[in-house]
Amino acid sequence: YKDMSDDDVKLRLRTIRSAVSRTLNMMQAVLSSNLLKTGKMDVIAESFSIKSLLKELCREQSDLAHDYTILVDVDQLPDFVWMDSKILTLILTNILANAVKFSSDNPHIEIKGWIENVGISISVLDRGVGIPAAEMDKIFNRFYRATTAQNIAGSGVGLSLVKDLVNVHGGRITVASEEGKSTTFTLHFPNIPPALEQEHRKQ
Repeated sequence: YKDMSDDDVKLRLRTIRSAVSRTLNMMQAVLSSNLLKTGKMDVIAESFSIKSLLKELCREQSDLAHDYTILVDVDQLPDFVWMDSKILTLILTNILANAVKFSSDNPHIEIKGWIENVGISISVLDRGVGIPAAEMDKIFNRFYRATTAQNIAGSGVGLSLVKDLVNVHGGRITVASEEGKSTTFTLHFPNIPPALEQEHRKQ
């Protein structure tokens, strides 16, 4: 490192941090996936600030990729929600990391949140490689990777895990994309998980 400039050192450190972050995310993904398969993952609801969580996760992604512009619009979300913060963190981390990874040539990402019916919705838009229309119904399959992602590092586990986690939390995920232009993932969640509603009925 003696012959490297400060900027080069910072770039190397950023690259290392990014690699470590991806490895940790993968470990979490595998662990969570196994828990889902065995049925041992429970929804543990708590009151927390969804706005603060989203802003914190976006800051983390910005720290790992300084060249990216991440716009966050969460003013329409409630101040607090009653959800599983760990599950939501895993879901959002995967979606945000994907947005960064697949939009390297056009690093502009938009995150929006709003109240919808009795729950909340969060959308993540990137202006990256997009998904071919013929492959849209396959992207949530385990190990499937879109043809537009073939030259980008990844395992194909992330979106499958995300869908499983969204289902566990009683929510749903939708996607809209145009190849070579943009992709938007939208998450819809009830504010009170179905498992908690069942417990309330028993009391």
